[in-house]
This record gives sequence, structure tokens and C-alpha cells, in this order.
Amino acid sequence: MTRVRVVLAACVVVSAWLPAVGIAHATAPVYDVTLLKAGPIEVTASHGASLATVAVQNTISAGGDDTCALVGEGSGRCWGSNSRYAAQGMLGNGTTTDSSVPVAVTGVTGAVAISVGDIHSCAVIKDGTARCWGDNYAGELGTGAWGGPQLTPVTVTDLRSAVAITSGANHTCALIRDGTARCWGSSYFGQLGDGHSYDNYPSPRKVVGLTRAVAISAGGDDTCALLDNRTVSCWGKGLGSTPAVISGVTDALAIAVSDPLACARLADGTVSCWENGWGTAPPAQPVKIAGLSGVTAIAVGAVNGCAVISDGAARCWGSNGWGQLGDGTTTDSSTPVTVSGLSRAVAITTDGTHTCARLRDASLRCWGLNSRGQLGDGTTIDRPVPVAVIGFP
Repeated sequence: MTRVRVVLAACVVVSAWLPAVGIAHATAPVYDVTLLKAGPIEVTASHGASLATVAVQNTISAGGDDTCALVGEGSGRCWGSNSRYAAQGMLGNGTTTDSSVPVAVTGVTGAVAISVGDIHSCAVIKDGTARCWGDNYAGELGTGAWGGPQLTPVTVTDLRSAVAITSGANHTCALIRDGTARCWGSSYFGQLGDGHSYDNYPSPRKVVGLTRAVAISAGGDDTCALLDNRTVSCWGKGLGSTPAVISGVTDALAIAVSDPLACARLADGTVSCWENGWGTAPPAQPVKIAGLSGVTAIAVGAVNGCAVISDGAARCWGSNGWGQLGDGTTTDSSTPVTVSGLSRAVAITTDGTHTCARLRDASLRCWGLNSRGQLGDGTTIDRPVPVAVIGFP
């Protein structure tokens, strides 16, 4: 563990014991995969909540040393590390070999959302089921049993009508069409939201008291949901084992969670972030990120954050030791800096050490740490500015 000082905004500093590699998994409200070509649409959940117009955030995800994305009619592609710690199979292609170019995830087609955790990943299929692959030590693959890693995707048991999914360090949660949520895997810190802690559950469990949710996002050991009244409820490390409303977050349209930071995109185009319970309860009061306006998508890692702006540019802030802010330097910045040469972006994701964006033409750009090929450009060279991911579109 490394002690890192994370600057959220001018004169606002959050300090916490953070893992060396952060995890961020921003999950936006559900959309149809045809948005890859058609652009944002307005969608309505079956429980009557009118969701915010969103870009294609669910089609790209970075976590650990991997990145995954959807292509075409919902096929999965992943690249980067394929063995980490004792886990294997994070790329889902039946091997344990790293890849610096995207490889097909075995059997994942017709997917509408994909999410990368620390050492496992999952996808929601358009029929409302989900498939997961990688580590299963804590039951995070949802098969009903603990066990060794799975090199190819396995079906999550007893899960129906899922519309979005998010992967944490050792747990997974899915948003259900009726506005509820199901979680599985490690509940050591209460991150499953079912009222239990200090245990693992390899099958989906209903999040207690959560209704009318329209988006869900997991950090390392915590989880948050965006509700249709534009408030945010969170649970997990430092927060308790059932959802609790985050004070000071109102009018939110999207959320992004890591450990220990979480952020919300607000209706006025600004972004508020807070320390999401890294041993603190209640969480610190949210603060506005200076210099951001017109924001359409957000992502957050343990040591950095990024936002897509309405003109298609992107801005990032925080730690920059591997060039993950994308401004051509490795200099940390307490205020957002413009990602060099990036335009027409519609979605963004970061794990804290590398960052990727999807452009309007469905192509991908990544930057930052590339030690395991997680930038997808065919090399293992770190990149302080965006490079094209091979094979997209």
C-alpha cells in the first residue's frame, strides 16, 4: 500500500491509504448498443423513470492492467494483462497470455454493457443475463460456487433482466430493469449492500432497500447507485452494508466510483467529487472540481479523474506519473488539463494509471501506463498522449 495525496480541486486535498493501482468503473444508465453508430438517445426504464440522455459509457472499461470494449453488435474485445497475482484469464479468450492488441472474448456477443474489475470482468447480454470471467476466489463471477479462475466467460446464476453491470476489486453488481440491484462476491466491507459483512457470496443477492436506481458503479470495495430523483446512495467500505444517501449530492445525472474517490456529473454540466468512505463515515462533503463545465461523461480512479466535454474534448486531473492525464507530460495537476489531440469523445474510463476514450466514430484512444499492453496499440510503451487502439472500429 502506498500513501498518496490526491488533489480534487484547488485548495481541497483528500489523503488516504490507497492501493498502488486504482480501479474505476463508471457505469452510465443503460443504452442500446446501436448508439455506437447512432449517438446518444433518451431511454426510459420500465419502472417509469426517465433517464438522462447519455453517451456510450457502458461500452468501454479499464481496470487493473486491462481494458475491454464492445464492438459491432455487442461482441467483447479485451487487451492487456491476462495473469495478475494468482488470477488468470482476465482477457476471457481461453489463454493466460497478455495481449497488447484487442482479442475476442470467447462467447460474448449481443452484449450491451461491459465492466472490468481488478482481476475479473463481466458483460450484460441483451437478454438480461450476464457473463463473467477471470478470478473467482470470492465468488465474483456469480456462478454459485467459489473456485479457481475462469479463462472464458461463465453465466451468472439466477440473474435476470439486468441492464448494466459494474465490477469492483472482488465483487460485482448488476442493475435490474425494475430499478433494483443484485451484487455478488466479496462482502467483507459490506459492498454487496445486502446487510452482511465479512463473508463471500457466489450468487447474486438483492441490495437492501434500493429501488428506482438508474445507474450503478463499483469501486474497489464500495458501490454506489444513482436514483431517478438524481440523488446518490452508496454502501461498502466505511459506508455500511446497506445503501445510504450521500449528503450534498443532488441533481446528479451520472456517477463514477473508485477507492476512495467518487464523482457525480451534475445536471448543470459540472462535477462534484467526494472521499467515498476510505475508513470514514459519513463520507467527506462533496466538492466541485474547478474549471469543469459542459461535462457529458466522467470517470475516476484512485488517484485521478477525467471528464468528456460537450465539444468532444476531454480533461483530466490528479496523478500523472505514467502520463494518464494525456497532456503530453508526467506532471501531476490539481486542476483539469486538456487531453492532447483528443476530439469527438463520447465516453471515457480510467483505472488510475491508464485512461481510454471512445470517439463518436466508435474508434478508441488510450494513454498512460502500458506495461502489460493495456493501451492496445501493439506495444508496451507508456504513452503520455492518446494513441489509437488497434482494430477499432
